[in-house]
Amino acid sequence: MTGKRLLVTLAQAWGAQFFQMRMFHADPHPGNICVDWKGLNGRGRGAVGLLDWGQVKFVSDKLALDFAHMVEAINSQQQC
Repeated sequence: MTGKRLLVTLAQAWGAQFFQMRMFHADPHPGNICVDWKGLNGRGRGAVGLLDWGQVKFVSDKLALDFAHMVEAINSQQQC
């Protein structure tokens, strides 16, 4: 697993939590993220695990939609 792959994986995990499951891990500091950089026996793509689910928050459909609109608005402003 590369650093870029780690960031993509975490973004996908947090996006799925928020937009599909309507919840999120409310304590996402580095101590709560476990990274297996080489994968099983050094032959895989690596893996990421989120630990300590003691702080979980749930969001309403309206909040998820509002957040999606905000992300879309920010993204539309990024011209390369």
